[in-house]
Amino acid sequence: MAIKSLLNLKVVLLILKSQVPGALAAAGDNEQLFLDLCHVLALAKRPIPEISGVLEAGGFYKQIQKLNSSLSSLEWRKQFAKTGDSKARPAYKSGNGKEDEVRKQRWQNWTGAEDELEEEQPKGKTLKEAGAEVPDTRTRLLWLAQFQPIAEKAATVMQAIEHKQQSASELSKDKIRKLIKDAAYGASAGNVDEIKQANIESESGGATTRSALCGSDTGGAKAGTVAAYLFCLCAGHSGDSSGTVAVCVKDQTPHNQANSADLTGLDTTIKGLASKCYTDATEDPVTPSELRQAVTTFTSKLQPKPGKAYYGKYTDTGCSGANAQGICVMYKTDTTGNAAAAKNIPWVQSLLSAADKLETQQATRQTLEALTAELKALKSEAYNIGQQVKLSQEIHKLTEPTEDEKPKGQKKQEQQAKLQCETINKATECRQKQPTCE
Repeated sequence: MAIKSLLNLKVVLLILKSQVPGALAAAGDNEQLFLDLCHVLALAKRPIPEISGVLEAGGFYKQIQKLNSSLSSLEWRKQFAKTGDSKARPAYKSGNGKEDEVRKQRWQNWTGAEDELEEEQPKGKTLKEAGAEVPDTRTRLLWLAQFQPIAEKAATVMQAIEHKQQSASELSKDKIRKLIKDAAYGASAGNVDEIKQANIESESGGATTRSALCGSDTGGAKAGTVAAYLFCLCAGHSGDSSGTVAVCVKDQTPHNQANSADLTGLDTTIKGLASKCYTDATEDPVTPSELRQAVTTFTSKLQPKPGKAYYGKYTDTGCSGANAQGICVMYKTDTTGNAAAAKNIPWVQSLLSAADKLETQQATRQTLEALTAELKALKSEAYNIGQQVKLSQEIHKLTEPTEDEKPKGQKKQEQQAKLQCETINKATECRQKQPTCE
């Protein structure tokens, strides 16, 4: 029993020794860091949400503008009539040298509505949808009186939508995806298969050796992407079992290079390591919190050491990949400037920037969705005015006094007006029959 306990103690001591900073790197030592980096690569493949609803909002506003033109007088619509040989609609012109900003801003919408109505089939479709068809002048004016406040409000809402859309130009899914992919693979690659040694070197401050790329006691790391970190933390070294030490994952791609003079084999090894990463099963759009959590999870594993801080396994001298030195990413912390590099890792900053943009995009999308819903409601209200006008006219008929109920003075005035009209009509007919009316 005592012998068995002694053997167990030796095993425990051996395990503890392998976990103490400074001990030689062994299989699986950097596996946690590898999994963290794989998670970022998985996030880079996830869908990115997009700001939507702007086109839908534009459709609702066009419908409102078409109804506005359809109800407006021909005199007002003449100013948008096509002119010249090109049959183009006139551009906005200031009146008497004075700019009318509201008129200038809405001119394109008015001419656009005229274009839509010109192509409309069947003709009068917009009025019919609104229940107006061909209203008489009085009904049209009643309609316009109720329509104008709605049109003004719709213009204000559409202006807010357009302003929001312009300010959101940097929040497109393509620009956010670019930030995440740049963090994962570098600016020159859209995926892991496009990674090239020359690009990693040029995008890593011109580093051409492993120590320059991954850092050493004399200089901080220049690695700026997740792909470069995979190499620094996982690639083997020709001096240790011909580069077959699986420091990150079982059966990882051997890297039988010293890379003390160049970075030969870097791209092949990175692709091999990435192929060992797990596949993210979810197809849900990536979220700001996921990106921030990925950063926090990895950066929390930074190991402190006087004058230098590192990720991975470090023994002595630097991150050359050799067991006797270190399979790591190291940053100098002996000066304020050097220490800042450890907190401003390029791929980390890109992910945090992407997270901020995603968060802003989400807020912008919610605002645009609310404004679009408001515009949709205004469009419905505008196209239902006809029912209100008809109801108002019916009520007016019911409440209008009958002949017997009218005051005597009013009836007398109406009779006199009627006689005057008849006299005028008779005189007109007489002059049409003969030059002089007798």
